[in-house]
Amino acid sequence: MAPATRGAGPQRGGLEIGEREGVGPRGERQRRPAGRRAGQVTSSQSVRAEGEVRSDVELGRRLREALEERFGHRAFRPHQEACCLAVARGDDALLVMPTGAGKSLCYQLPGLVRHGATLVVSPLIALIDDQVGKLRGHGLRAAGMHSGQSRDDLYAAARAWREGQLDFLFVAPERLARPGWRELLSRHRPGLVAIDEAHCISHWGHDFRPDYRRLSERLEDLRPAPFLALTATATPRVQDDIVAELGMPSAHRFIHGFRRQNLAIEVLRITPSRRPDAIELLLRDPDHRPALVYCSTRADADQLAEAWRAIGPEDSSAATYHAGLDAEERERVQQAFLGDAIDVVFATVAFGMGVDKPNVRTVVHHGLPGTLEGYYQEIGRAGRDGEDARAVLLYSPIDRRMHEFFFERDYPEPKLLRRWLRAVPAEGIERDTLLEKVPEDDRGEAANCLDKLRVHGALRFDGRRYTPLVETPGDRREAPAWSRSYEDQRRHRAQQIDTMVAFARGSGCRMLEVVRHFGDREDGGEPCGRCDWCTAGGALSEARPLDDEERELAARLVEQIVDRPLALGRAYSEIAEGRIDRDAWRELIEGLARARLVRVRERSFERDGETVRFQRIEASTAGRRAVRADGLGAALESVEVRGSRLPAAPRNGRRRARTRRSSGGGKASVEIELSGEQLEAAKRLRAWRLEESRAREVPAYVVLTNAALDGIASAMPASESELGAVHGVGPKTLEMYGRQILTVVAQA
Repeated sequence: MAPATRGAGPQRGGLEIGEREGVGPRGERQRRPAGRRAGQVTSSQSVRAEGEVRSDVELGRRLREALEERFGHRAFRPHQEACCLAVARGDDALLVMPTGAGKSLCYQLPGLVRHGATLVVSPLIALIDDQVGKLRGHGLRAAGMHSGQSRDDLYAAARAWREGQLDFLFVAPERLARPGWRELLSRHRPGLVAIDEAHCISHWGHDFRPDYRRLSERLEDLRPAPFLALTATATPRVQDDIVAELGMPSAHRFIHGFRRQNLAIEVLRITPSRRPDAIELLLRDPDHRPALVYCSTRADADQLAEAWRAIGPEDSSAATYHAGLDAEERERVQQAFLGDAIDVVFATVAFGMGVDKPNVRTVVHHGLPGTLEGYYQEIGRAGRDGEDARAVLLYSPIDRRMHEFFFERDYPEPKLLRRWLRAVPAEGIERDTLLEKVPEDDRGEAANCLDKLRVHGALRFDGRRYTPLVETPGDRREAPAWSRSYEDQRRHRAQQIDTMVAFARGSGCRMLEVVRHFGDREDGGEPCGRCDWCTAGGALSEARPLDDEERELAARLVEQIVDRPLALGRAYSEIAEGRIDRDAWRELIEGLARARLVRVRERSFERDGETVRFQRIEASTAGRRAVRADGLGAALESVEVRGSRLPAAPRNGRRRARTRRSSGGGKASVEIELSGEQLEAAKRLRAWRLEESRAREVPAYVVLTNAALDGIASAMPASESELGAVHGVGPKTLEMYGRQILTVVAQA
């Protein structure tokens, strides 16, 4: 990407303030004090000369002028001005605000009013290209340097930086480690350094990257330029780690706005086999599109996209996005989505960074995300225009097992790391030489362990050769520092999985849980009033009062736990087993918790060296009061449980099926019982679908979803026009399978 020339507009000279480029108060070069370790440099506050910073009033005026003249905005968005003022003044800062809240302006605007260009460290090519394009659109000189560019473009960007012809240069952190970078940056020192996606610095972040961890030593020579670290997802622990690692002990912290007022969060416990039906029901409503559907694997994304193309409405188009596609196809999908040519994207987490599409109405997670931080970042891509939007999470307990599998693979026991450390001789060894000695099936494990050893300080790696930084592990009573550091990170990663599971199973306002997790001290702490917990329903579920059996079971439960809390599983076996299934039991518990008659708490204990986690239910103050005052019956009248809008799964030889909804696209569905020839038709259709899916080597739901199959069996169509009127049967399904389906139905 070659640098752009400056467009028309006010010249930079009229906006300049701040210190001279790379020069201290007496003209000398600034160096970190002797004895201070790399990365722990003095903050910019300690090197500014007296009188160097103009008054905040004057500075604020210049910021507002630049805001309107350069970016066309007459006013700041919430929380932007204070951060811009601090950074333009020359202070270090940490900014944590949600996706879409306007973080980028907080380095762009101060960068324009300070002397010298702004260096921006950014982790993804999509992010770099997006920001460079936007800045050029405002007539500013911006360039990026990343692996997706030609050699000529890279040389052009480097030359423009050296010659002072850039306002902004974006680089990936890995590029800062390459030879020549320190010399390039010393030739033309930045007036501001911005580190985007700064949570990648922290061991405790959800997207830790070793090259980010080393930024402090690679950027330390750029002082006295102030540092601004930006992220949308940093817990208090991650915030502390970012500030420490970047050597910003006096940094201002701007932690704002985790609550999304326009976003309704919904969590539905549902088996993987029924999730395609849920997605189809949700996104068939045009008000819920454009939409992003995040999938755990590439295969899930491909299969769901194929199913949607077969059964989705005619006015919808879908595409897949993941790392298995070539760069050209990913770019095509991204641009088509941004341009509204595609309104549903089935993607892995590779999609979304750097994609600024304001009108995304729905973000769906096809399975449980790995961290609450990552989940929050992804749902933040919905409703950035301020209009109502929805985030729907589909999960079941089986999702946890998938994350535990990846955890054991990516974070092995410390003893395995010690084994690989012993494989590195004291004099060091070439990486390729070491891996050649390893069986091919074990090379992934070896590479992972060696990387962990490098990150935690047991090995040095210069790009070719590993060298031990510690003595070979032997029999010692105290674990070495690298081992303690790794075990801390490993425990934290396991806790992140626990936190995500607890959120999905939670008994409280979804948005409030997110706000508390991120430590937003300015939040008022009130429930959102929009999520499925606050409203007892959502796009895929709706509230209903207790039936007689549920009321009886609820009364027994509350009376039994008044004086003796119970594990949730034990409560089910003692009270409800054989009468309702576990999913219905959980819905009943959630209804009681929403009515504030019970509380559900996460608990754990150790057994055989393993942590066993469970949920315990106890009566609340209101629940105990209702029992002791003989008012429990009246209290239960106000309890509601959530019922799924999906057709019921087969049970006891009968099946519920949903008829076609009205053309108006309403959410409501009508359920009828299948019996007689309808049941026979459903049976034959399932057998045909299985045979067809095997022949095509695709999942059964790609051929025909359960919802569509039920609708066909209920309608018993005798013509293509009748078949096409069935909900879930799109033109492509009709074209590919219409005659076969009609033949199967006729044989019932």
